[in-house]
Order: sequence, then structure tokens, then C-alpha cells
Amino acid sequence: MNIDLTNEIKSDIKVEFLTKETLKKHKLKKSLKLAGFEASGDTLCFLHAKNILVCGIEDETQDSYRSVSAKAIQALKSSNYTSASFSVDE
Repeated sequence: MNIDLTNEIKSDIKVEFLTKETLKKHKLKKSLKLAGFEASGDTLCFLHAKNILVCGIEDETQDSYRSVSAKAIQALKSSNYTSASFSVDE
């Protein structure tokens, strides 16, 4: 049996969570600002060209993640993406 360990999960779209502080350092902050994304609570922004769904959270509490994750899943269900990976550590 072969077991491969990987840090990268292949998916159609990557879901990222950003606070206002992490937005300031994000590599796509200019694109997000142009789209009107401000990383306030429960806001979403699709960057279709990059295959990223960015979710705004007020703080890094379980309730914030739970609330915006529910909204993200609803948005993904109404899209044409078949798989998604969630990133909480960037």
C-alpha cells in the first residue's frame, strides 16, 4: 500500500477566511478592494479568475467561522463548482 501525504488538496475552488487585519497582508488585497470586499462579518467575494471564495470574519472565534462557513456553503451550492477546499491558516 502506498500512502502519499500532501498539503495541497485539489479542488475546483479554495475558500479563505480573512479578518480586516489579515486582509491588509493578503496577496490579492488589491483585487479584493476593487471588488468592494472589506472583510467585515459574513461577507463573501468570489474571485472566479483565481478560483477563490474569500469570506470575511469579524474575529477568529468558532462562531465567526461557523456563521460565514454556512453562508459560503450556501453560495457554493448555487454555483457550478463541484469541490471546495477550506483554508483557515493563511
